[in-house]
Amino acid sequence: MTRVYTSTAKTAKAGDHSRCYFVALDVPGWTASPFTDGVIRLNTSALDFDYQSKTYLGAEGVLSIASISEQEELKRNGIDLAFSGLNNELLNLFLTDAYDINRVVIEAFDVTLVSSGATEYSINSVIKIHKGKVDAVNYKTSQDQTTINIKTVSQFSDWARPRLFKLGDVSQKIKDSSDKSLEFITDTVIKQVTWGSGS
Repeated sequence: MTRVYTSTAKTAKAGDHSRCYFVALDVPGWTASPFTDGVIRLNTSALDFDYQSKTYLGAEGVLSIASISEQEELKRNGIDLAFSGLNNELLNLFLTDAYDINRVVIEAFDVTLVSSGATEYSINSVIKIHKGKVDAVNYKTSQDQTTINIKTVSQFSDWARPRLFKLGDVSQKIKDSSDKSLEFITDTVIKQVTWGSGS
């Protein structure tokens, strides 16, 4: 899909500037500091930046994003993220079932920075380049650290996803608000299945 850049963004990208990515992970149930609103906000530089009244923490060396290319066709392309050197709280997001990783929404932004001092930068333009969900998670462990590679799938994938009703009172009420036939049946839920004896 062709993306329209403003004249300001075109000027900035053609001049003397630095680039980085902002990444936001919306994690249902997340409350750990400093991301107490449930959204983990990081960027690929070494500096912290405020954008739309939210702080994106510098995560250079911790977060990396594979190169992203755009095409004229509208496609369901995902992106590749890599995390390394994470603290225990963030590791729990990927290594335990405390959070439903399949419900995490990931947004990525292409950010152009301009120098405002010898060691200072300010945001010139921010372009959202991706929004999607986690498709696959791979782990690489060593004595020194754990590296987590995430492959996302674009939100456009939802277009082809069938919209199926669960057999339950709530879904039945959508079809007919006066129907009471399933009032005493608990809605279908995802249950954890443990294979083997568990010993």
